[in-house]
Amino acid sequence: MTVNEYIRGNWKNSVRPGEPKGIPYPFNSPSCEQTSDVGFENFFYWDTYFINLGLLCDGMKEQALNNIKNMIFLIDEYGYMPNVATEGGDNRSQVPLFIPMCHAYWQESGDLNFIRGAFPAMEKEYSFWMRERMTPCGLNRYGNNAEPVTHSDFYKIVMHTRLGEDCEQKESDEILGSNLLSEAESGWDFTPRFGSHIEHYAPVDLNSLLYANERILAFFASLLDRKNTYREAADKRLELMRKYCTVNGVFYDYNFVYGECSPFVSTALLMPFLCGVSQDSAKAAQILKSLDSRYGIPATAKTDEFGKYQWCYPNIWPPLECFSVMALDRVGLKKEAKRQAEKYIALVDSCWKETGCLWEKYDCISGQKAFVHEYNESKMLGWTAGTYRVFERYLSSGNMIHVFTTEQTRIAI
Repeated sequence: MTVNEYIRGNWKNSVRPGEPKGIPYPFNSPSCEQTSDVGFENFFYWDTYFINLGLLCDGMKEQALNNIKNMIFLIDEYGYMPNVATEGGDNRSQVPLFIPMCHAYWQESGDLNFIRGAFPAMEKEYSFWMRERMTPCGLNRYGNNAEPVTHSDFYKIVMHTRLGEDCEQKESDEILGSNLLSEAESGWDFTPRFGSHIEHYAPVDLNSLLYANERILAFFASLLDRKNTYREAADKRLELMRKYCTVNGVFYDYNFVYGECSPFVSTALLMPFLCGVSQDSAKAAQILKSLDSRYGIPATAKTDEFGKYQWCYPNIWPPLECFSVMALDRVGLKKEAKRQAEKYIALVDSCWKETGCLWEKYDCISGQKAFVHEYNESKMLGWTAGTYRVFERYLSSGNMIHVFTTEQTRIAI
């Protein structure tokens, strides 16, 4: 058996009935195990984006649509797509990938009726970010909708259970707990990237993605003959990102409280290239050089926090790997993009041969599954499989799936 055969044979094992989770359609969980002590049998937001890419690569369009229809249902119910479709996972959203997910499905199907039906949910999703997650500088941030008592409880749980530290701090546990919940909304839970104060930042990856969302919304609105101001919103965002987020031509996270860019180097710095904010291939190559390793691209450059947080060096995360390779391809660094895709395929193949499983994350030093951080590991399919299938298709066809641009109206997956 090959990894491709393992993935294709296990997609069905990751499908769960929607009714017990309060959603109308069967959904894909990140894990192919029936139970998980960390909740991986649930319906997650940004995990599902990568799952859907894998499903589309394998011709499973109906199940990809089921996942999207579940998101439409949840957006209609909450006004946003929750991080997880569970009690306690619904007090925040997550990386805004619903609109690109709809774009990916449309690229495969060409179904304008699907876009017509999904467009109100796309607009509602975008409105949430523009209403609830704004900063004084006009860019967006991550946040949460939890009550202060939840912030306090979450802080204590994270510090004791996931990070193994005491709770002594200079600020209130409500403030720090709120920032930790907001980090969970970013998907990077947890990371040294924001110095425990993500709510002070306009993250470069979030604003790059929202720029792409605005461009996609403008494109779909034009297909539906609807007047809109999404293109103007994208132009305004690009202007603000150039004003606040750039240092020597590179876009960084912006700390709007202190009025300065963070020098922290992470794969998030490649997101402007993926989303069309920057086309400077030399800068993309410069960032890659500061991150690259023998086995792939870790979440961050090596830091003093080495080993403390999971969204940090030396961990290689499949979703960040997927974004990074797509970014390199989009700015014309195709040789490097293919080299990184080949490294990822080889890494997953090697670990699968040794363990018989796919894993949530990998180690860029050892080339093995990552050391356990914060919670017990679970056998994965999810984004690890989705990224694998995207890269396999890329290497065999030479054409990358690009859903963050509307420059090509249809891309057969």
